[in-house]
Amino acid sequence: MVDGEVWHSDEMIATTQLRHRNSRLSVLVLADKKPAENEVGQLKSRNIHFIGLSIGQEALIDKVLSLIYQNASYVVSATCEAPLVEIGSFTFDQAQQQLTIQDETRELTQREALLLEYLQSRRNEVVRRESILKAIWGEDNYFAGRSLDVFISRLRKYLQQDSSILIENIHGVGFRFAVSD
Repeated sequence: MVDGEVWHSDEMIATTQLRHRNSRLSVLVLADKKPAENEVGQLKSRNIHFIGLSIGQEALIDKVLSLIYQNASYVVSATCEAPLVEIGSFTFDQAQQQLTIQDETRELTQREALLLEYLQSRRNEVVRRESILKAIWGEDNYFAGRSLDVFISRLRKYLQQDSSILIENIHGVGFRFAVSD
């Protein structure tokens, strides 16, 4: 995260040097004004995101989480093995993106795995639809919302073998990933 006041000084040089070491590094610049329209595309292609200072705390947290989840598969593989997570009768291997019950293993897509990890980390809590969309899709719009519905449907189908697991719709709010013991 970089202060927009010093964006064109030493901090920018340091950020550029860090990005040479790790090209997947996301840079979040907090500034009181956004860059010129002709610079926005170039900056986004370099994974540099500008946010206005007037943004609320919740929106800032959502943006940071979005950047983290967009790069989650890289972070997991670059650091250490992700743990195996028990979800009812299933075992979820986050690093391998696999869901296993008894001797049956299902390969998950990256987005399916990210969504399952996001939901299971918030077990039995109501999760706002907007939070999921911003964290995993990076945006909250009509098309991302329809895509979320498809992925929720897929996860429900995969998890239906265990009746103790339920992905509930909370009308007008979001979802609850309920796992009964």
